[in-house]
Amino acid sequence: MTPRRWRRCLCALSALGLAAAGAVSAPLTSAAVPPAGALAWRLSSTAVGAFNAVACASSRFCLAVGWSTGTDYYVTYNGRGWSVARVAEQYEGEMESVSCPLDGWCAVITDLAAVTVFQGGHWSKLTTVDPNPGPPYPGIAAAISCSSARYCVAVDGQGNAETYDGTTWSGPRLVDPDYPLNAVSCAAAGKCTAVDGRGQVAVLSGASWSAPRPVDATAITGVSCAPASSCTAVDLLGRAIIGSGGRWSAPVAIDQAAASPLSVSCATEATCVAVDADGRETSLSSGHWIAPQVIDPAGGLVDVSCTPGPQVFCAAVDGSGDVLTSTDAAGADQLSGGG
Repeated sequence: MTPRRWRRCLCALSALGLAAAGAVSAPLTSAAVPPAGALAWRLSSTAVGAFNAVACASSRFCLAVGWSTGTDYYVTYNGRGWSVARVAEQYEGEMESVSCPLDGWCAVITDLAAVTVFQGGHWSKLTTVDPNPGPPYPGIAAAISCSSARYCVAVDGQGNAETYDGTTWSGPRLVDPDYPLNAVSCAAAGKCTAVDGRGQVAVLSGASWSAPRPVDATAITGVSCAPASSCTAVDLLGRAIIGSGGRWSAPVAIDQAAASPLSVSCATEATCVAVDADGRETSLSSGHWIAPQVIDPAGGLVDVSCTPGPQVFCAAVDGSGDVLTSTDAAGADQLSGGG
């Protein structure tokens, strides 16, 4: 089971409650007033049954993927709002993770370790990068990260990593022989960090992976590396650790919600946002984590993605078909920032 499915399971009752109410074909929006120092967020409901992942290339382009009854759906964000849900593919695996290094270009991996590229509003044919991503069926391909349209790394439940060079995918390479790789983040080509279910990290430098080494006492559920080489990871106990120059900090509690695995995204080395399965968000700013705030009353947040700029822009998704975007103090979507 991937970290995103852990989070979905934790909010199963909330998801079922919204599903019983019926899906909507056009976004419904709401906004809440945040505590001082925290981001403000706007929530939109979609016709997607449950989201798995979201990625933003800039404040003017995001892609979120989810599923319902054997069909993968997607929605896009254009800086003003979210599109209606559209079908990406059917019955060929569940889209688990997405990475968008450029506006209009994204790579998505399914739980069957097949990758498809979204470009110019169209999806490429699925390409299998690992024929055996790991038990149990249908496999547990976990994550993908792209630093550009010419470089991506995917990781899976067998502890394997696969690399894309802009044309072809490499075969599976065993990075972690003992534990599944849960997440990966690439700050640049040949510069990636993967985390596993035992609290270990493995680092790709050039073409070589380091052996996994422990940095935490429990499973790490997410990692995000800023271009300046600092990485922030979060674990199953609601703690964060920061790595820089090969050294990792001791875990720091940032979210005390029980059994709420986190997803994290860092727009810069000093600015990160984490979300949890209880619908809460906490932000790292100027070296301090702001106390968690509820931004999704339904709970079940599964992923977050942030981009840098004069105002950091973020998008988050939950297991009930909702998307959230950060807003400025006036409640308008934050449009400042680059890709």
